[in-house]
Amino acid sequence: MIYCLPKARAFYAAFASALSIATVLGQDADVSHQRQVYRQINAGEPKMQQAKASVRGSEGKVSLTGWFENGKLRKIETSPGISGPGSDELYLDQGNPVFVFSRIDKANAAPTEERIYFAGGKIVKWLSSDPSFVPHGEDCESMESRVAAEVPRYAAALGLGAKAKNNDGATIDGVFTGIEQGDYAHWKLREDDGTERSFFIMNTDGAIERVLADPQEYEGRACTIRWERRTEEIPEAGGTMDIDILLGVTWK
Repeated sequence: MIYCLPKARAFYAAFASALSIATVLGQDADVSHQRQVYRQINAGEPKMQQAKASVRGSEGKVSLTGWFENGKLRKIETSPGISGPGSDELYLDQGNPVFVFSRIDKANAAPTEERIYFAGGKIVKWLSSDPSFVPHGEDCESMESRVAAEVPRYAAALGLGAKAKNNDGATIDGVFTGIEQGDYAHWKLREDDGTERSFFIMNTDGAIERVLADPQEYEGRACTIRWERRTEEIPEAGGTMDIDILLGVTWK
């Protein structure tokens, strides 16, 4: 059992092998609510609407899967995770993260599993399968800041994906000219009359995923895309904006 400790207490805890950490640190945190939310979400997941999306991360594309219950986002899976290589599961209650399960991949070593419990945006309990890991206060502050920044960004992308999933959209013929990477990936298209267009990639299917994996393989090929224009809240733009969203593609 691991808590976020000031450095002095963490130093003392490291030499307290004869005692339980709970005894050294005091009474266990009550995370019964977070555990109840976790159980409820996983039990109801088969009946929830699922959406997929991707956003740009520090090391490239972050693939997202979200589960919506009555229009509310309840769970997000990310690959890679917020902490780097591996994956995260983020469980939300009223839009706020209450529990994060992280699997952190390591070269030449077994993955580390971490269970992080939140209340009011703050970490109240942090468990790790690595017995040598004792997070300091700055570790908690860093994780709290990253989760607070990324969850709204993930939610915005998945919200657009959920809306687009069941929408046939309009069609445009043209030539695929590449993928532009920014806060979101953009599909570049040159229409038959020479007009250059750009479309947000908010949700993906097999055809789009294959292009994202190797864009150069498809550059210059004629295609028909399905798309839709919507006014959406884009956190990276600081407000609402009209965006053209790619819904699907077929090749000629």
